[in-house]
Amino acid sequence: MVQHDAQGDVLFLHRNSHKLMGEPLREQLNYKSRAIAWSKKKIEVRQRFRQEGKPIPSWSELKPIVQAEELPAPTLEAPEPDGLPDSVVWTHLLSFNSSFKREKYYVKTYFAYPDFPRSQNCYGQRNVSMTEHFFAQNVTDLPFAGLETNLRRFAAEAMEIKQT
Repeated sequence: MVQHDAQGDVLFLHRNSHKLMGEPLREQLNYKSRAIAWSKKKIEVRQRFRQEGKPIPSWSELKPIVQAEELPAPTLEAPEPDGLPDSVVWTHLLSFNSSFKREKYYVKTYFAYPDFPRSQNCYGQRNVSMTEHFFAQNVTDLPFAGLETNLRRFAAEAMEIKQT
């Protein structure tokens, strides 16, 4: 989302409900089924060690072994081509055509499924090509084109620092 000043220049941009997390958005886990899966995995590891003729680890020694083999929860969003975990949101800038009177300016609320989840509202004009009062520009053509990438990179770096 963007805020313009009275002259139509960009004042600031924000990502609305798309918070910068610095890590992939993951599916919520069912902890009861996860605990059951861990117990089964511990039994499988003990059986595997027995079959391979290795010393069978105690139950307390199994935790780090099972943790090392556990996969993280699946991500909800596909990774971006640049490898950063947060999704790219700022792709286009919707602006009011200043040659029209201000009373022609109105912001609509709509859903942009499948581009965004059904639960998320979008603001502006759903079909910019259907109105002459607004126009869209590619963010890559604007002076702040690399800003979101830098912010996404900072968020990823912050998460790395936090985890160390």
